[in-house]
Amino acid sequence: MNNIKSSLGFKNCLSVDCRGSGRDRAGGLSLMWMEHLSISINSYSLNHIHGYCDDEETGEAWSLTGIYGYPEEQHKKKTWQLINSLGSQVAERWLCCGDLNDILDSQEKQGGNVISQGQLALGRQTVAECHLNDLGFEGYPFTWSNGRGEDENIQSRLDRALGNEGFINRFSPIKVCHLPRFGSDHAVVLITLETPTHWNTRRRRRLFRFEESWTKESHCEEIIQRNWNFGADSCTKKLEDMQGLGSNFEDHNLGNIKKELARIEEILKDQSMWAETPEDLVRFKNLEKCH
Repeated sequence: MNNIKSSLGFKNCLSVDCRGSGRDRAGGLSLMWMEHLSISINSYSLNHIHGYCDDEETGEAWSLTGIYGYPEEQHKKKTWQLINSLGSQVAERWLCCGDLNDILDSQEKQGGNVISQGQLALGRQTVAECHLNDLGFEGYPFTWSNGRGEDENIQSRLDRALGNEGFINRFSPIKVCHLPRFGSDHAVVLITLETPTHWNTRRRRRLFRFEESWTKESHCEEIIQRNWNFGADSCTKKLEDMQGLGSNFEDHNLGNIKKELARIEEILKDQSMWAETPEDLVRFKNLEKCH
């Protein structure tokens, strides 16, 4: 997670390891934050991270809870019990979000077994008792799919953001977006409170890296030897000259690869692909492999 933290530009990170191994892995949470935020972690477990956020630049503060709900049907009530328990520890403003692994309305599920009204009532009761409100969303209505086709396909809105009145009053308008789902059975849920003026926008110095994809070029070794042997005398200058090699590998150029990935991502944003008909499913899987 440290590598991911650094690549995304965050300064701090708290991670809770997933359980199981291989195909049986489940869970895993991570909270990352910028240096202008001071976060005090109150508690964490396999199913949550709960803390208090203090923005040292704006003076704003709020409680934050990240949830990974119990996936087993017989344990789903524990998710709501956990949220209820944490609700007694929050400050005036509270944001509770994550993969709850449960729904609050029968319309939030398509396919599969019907959810009982009793199970739905438990979640609704907890939300009401904790004075939370669903923050809504933009985008495709379901955030999870089992990836199967036809009658076996199940989709649900398992991921959501909830906030209490104090949080909503201070940070409105709040925008919650369901981003396109690819590479995972869950969609990313992006919560925007305000223009991210605190992000470090300074351009990083671009580092030269030899790309493994260049080795797929049949003349790779020949090109490297020619540039190295007939270049400058000093090792440092030779390495500097090597930075211009990218143009020799146009078919495997990282920039071109990124452009192709961006093109595929645009296709995957097409909400109609979430229909999960056999044809759409095959196309979706093939595009995911390319991505």
